[in-house]
Amino acid sequence: LQDGAASRRAAGFVLLFRSALLFLGSPAKAQQIDITVNVQQARTLLDIACSGEAIDTQRSKQSATLQAQIAHHSQFGERFSLENYLKGLADAARCQVPEADPFRFASLVEKRENMLEAITYLSENEAQIGAEVAAILAPYTPADFTFSGEVIFLAASFSCGGFYSAGAFFVDI
Repeated sequence: LQDGAASRRAAGFVLLFRSALLFLGSPAKAQQIDITVNVQQARTLLDIACSGEAIDTQRSKQSATLQAQIAHHSQFGERFSLENYLKGLADAARCQVPEADPFRFASLVEKRENMLEAITYLSENEAQIGAEVAAILAPYTPADFTFSGEVIFLAASFSCGGFYSAGAFFVDI
């Protein structure tokens, strides 16, 4: 009789537990925030600046990152065109500051050491920076929030304070 009572209580507990789960709904997903830091565009521009190399304009025009950047910046005026970007890049490759420099290529030429230091720091700490930003955001997001995104650091950019486009956040150095 004792064993029968115990098994009925156990069965009742299981039934109660299952009912509670149905009432409460499925368990919430755990919060997950993944932020990838991308410094590749900045490293590439630093390598091009003062290199004396010819610019591969076709490759540049096909860059999704550059297309998103131009699409955003062009809303601020005609001077933020792909043609002006490519001209500025060609001037920077020759170690010259563009006469009209809406994308601020001058920093890659005149402040090369500072840019190298900043880009090196960002490159060496990409994972740590992404994790720290995710940790900062976590208290302000719901417990079941999930996000996966990218932050792209730009070495030649009109300083508009940063923007979101094509699935990524863009921030100028």
